[in-house]
Amino acid sequence: MRERPIGRSVEQDPDAEQEQERLCEMEMQDECESQQPVPIPIDKLPPLPRRGEGYWSEPIAGICIVTCFSGVLVAMTFALVGESQNIFGYILRAAISSEAAIAVSSVAYLLFANAGVVTRSAKTCYPIPPEVEMRLKASRRLDSLTNIEGPDGSSYCVRCLVWRPSKKD
Repeated sequence: MRERPIGRSVEQDPDAEQEQERLCEMEMQDECESQQPVPIPIDKLPPLPRRGEGYWSEPIAGICIVTCFSGVLVAMTFALVGESQNIFGYILRAAISSEAAIAVSSVAYLLFANAGVVTRSAKTCYPIPPEVEMRLKASRRLDSLTNIEGPDGSSYCVRCLVWRPSKKD
């Protein structure tokens, strides 16, 4: 360990500050290895970050695009078929109307049903990876961490503090 120059405090010596941080991490690691790990309760985890502006603007733009395309295609089909009373006209009008309804319903489901959202629970939060748990217990930020790869292609989201299933699931 490097000695700090006489008369300089830890606050004045950036190298000493880094050394102190490294020692704290080593002590925390030793404590974790010597004791049975006590998981951080879910209600003590930091709050989830606020959703960005794009969370709502992108799906709304998607709904507008799907609605416009569906409307144009429905209008074109009805205009081309006209008031035709034959079976072909009925089938085309029913098919295009059904396709438009399915398209709009699918986009609405993606927007309002929270599709793909992983909520915090014991199953999705634990085990917390050691490097994340150390930082949380030391009240340090997680900004510099990237998502952590887990078993079977899963990953631990360091932003939301949950395990996300593999892309295959």
